[in-house]
Amino acid sequence: QKLNDVILRHDKEALAKFKYGKDILDFMNLDKSLKIDLNIFLTLLKPIQHRAYSISSSSLVYPNQIHLTVSTERWRNDSRSYGGVCSTFLSDKCFKGSKIKIFLIPNKSFRLPIDQKKPIYLEATIDFGICADVCIPIQTTVEAELPVRTSIGKNRILEVLDRAIISGSESPIKVITCDIIPLKDGFEVKATLENIASFNENTFGVIEYPEKPNSWISQKTSLVSGNQLEVIATLYLDGTYFVDRSNLNLTVFSSNKAFEFDGCLS
Repeated sequence: QKLNDVILRHDKEALAKFKYGKDILDFMNLDKSLKIDLNIFLTLLKPIQHRAYSISSSSLVYPNQIHLTVSTERWRNDSRSYGGVCSTFLSDKCFKGSKIKIFLIPNKSFRLPIDQKKPIYLEATIDFGICADVCIPIQTTVEAELPVRTSIGKNRILEVLDRAIISGSESPIKVITCDIIPLKDGFEVKATLENIASFNENTFGVIEYPEKPNSWISQKTSLVSGNQLEVIATLYLDGTYFVDRSNLNLTVFSSNKAFEFDGCLS
């Protein structure tokens, strides 16, 4: 009755408010006695529109890859749970090796000025988390005016590329032990890494388990002792009673480089 009144009044604002957060199933459930032939129903549906995501990687660093940053959309309304069609498909249904169809759309409005003397302003809002025993979400805003483009800029890019993450197989560091200890509500992961030379005192390690979306990990300690680095983290899993070592990621950050190890294997 409420929807009928809104339509009869031609109240576009009220109609938009009524439709917000609802999908086709919600509207079909407005009338429990509604019966419709499936074939007719399908002819009334419009094709799903494509989703456009910005490329968040540089072809200089990853010449044969494209990285996307996707925010998974999930929400609740009354007694139902909802999820973004594409974002939840990418996060819940796609795995390493999955194949999906894509196409590229040029963005002609997002480019550097042709006149290299024009100033370039950078403004970004960054969301991240700080975790000890409890993860605390933090948001910060970065603003800067980029310097005039010269050959110096190219040198800075090359310096950053030189500090890119390097595969652990190409590093002088080796994983010598990796212990997974069951806890009441998860697992403790303890990895010991060994370097040919002594580790810098500022070196630290991070353990990740990206394959499980319903898990979270708390970095516990990262201790340097001569040429050994001990990294300990607590992994909390929802409804999972084992850890696949091959899906654990170990990243070692030094003063000017980062080394990533796929799998916590000793």
